[in-house]
Amino acid sequence: MPEKPSTLSGLNQEFPERLADELARKYGAMNAVALKIIADKLVPAIRTGSNAEIFAAIVLVEAALAIAFPDSKIRDEARSVATIQNDRHRRLFFDALQKQLNVEVIGSDEPGTEINVPTFLPTAALPRPGSVRLVVRANMSPQLLNDQFVDDNVRLVSTLRQGVLDGLGDSVTRSVMLGEGIEGEDLGPNPTRDELADRLLDKWQRSGVPSKIPIRRLRKDGSPVLITLENHAALIARDQVSKLNGQLNRTRQTAAGITKFVWETQKDSRVRSQHAALQSRTFTWADGAPGVGIPGQPIQCRCWGRAVVDRAQVLSDGDFINIDDPNVRGEVLTERPGLEANDPGPGAAL
Repeated sequence: MPEKPSTLSGLNQEFPERLADELARKYGAMNAVALKIIADKLVPAIRTGSNAEIFAAIVLVEAALAIAFPDSKIRDEARSVATIQNDRHRRLFFDALQKQLNVEVIGSDEPGTEINVPTFLPTAALPRPGSVRLVVRANMSPQLLNDQFVDDNVRLVSTLRQGVLDGLGDSVTRSVMLGEGIEGEDLGPNPTRDELADRLLDKWQRSGVPSKIPIRRLRKDGSPVLITLENHAALIARDQVSKLNGQLNRTRQTAAGITKFVWETQKDSRVRSQHAALQSRTFTWADGAPGVGIPGQPIQCRCWGRAVVDRAQVLSDGDFINIDDPNVRGEVLTERPGLEANDPGPGAAL
């Protein structure tokens, strides 16, 4: 009788909120950098300059921000987070696989740890009773996900600089050039340029540098959607970490022969109704949920996929080599003639 599939929470990881918040804090540091540049370059132009000089100063803010917060810094921060999350995910995943399926995994999907199976003879380190030993195949590596995560972060965080350029332009145009005043500020009739400059800087220091979101969304009244640079950075960080976690779950589960998952939400008020409706439903990693995809892929999705595991399926379809399978052992002995069963030979993996 086939073994009944089970759901094993240890073979997947929830949204790593602390790591996402830490990355958001690092990206959000751009706000303080921008404020200093604005005070040095934009505020003086608002006080005394023409409209042309103000626009030129806004462009200088964007250029100075690119120098103070370059792509190389974003790349380093993203690579550090990707490494931490991937290493943690790898450790927890293989540890759970071993404990819950009674297997022993030899090697890992970390680049450079591949095992040359023909040099390995299953004679040393006998497995626990009832367990089998699995050698990880080299093509199981999720390194491409890490690289994509880094590239996407550089691309998206770089857009923050353009967002600041657009956000400042909108704010200064309305409050200074068109004379609409400053939203939420009572300056009285006909404020001077000095008053406008001081109040704008004070508002940005209190509330954050304005940024225009990349999709250029408009409110119902036609005005542009502006958020703060710090909040925009947090949105990118949390969204990208969530996507990476979802992709790592899918990659390692499918590589292990796990084809289905149960949709899990955070079960709180922040869960969108469309995702709440997916709670506890089972989907395949190949197709995901109709119209939604896999957990973690939609913008700022904190859901995750809980593995549905059939031990027999892992052993037969997973991207492993079962070295305790008599057929596999026979092939290894055939490929290394002259070696006895109790001689692991030179270069053995154990």
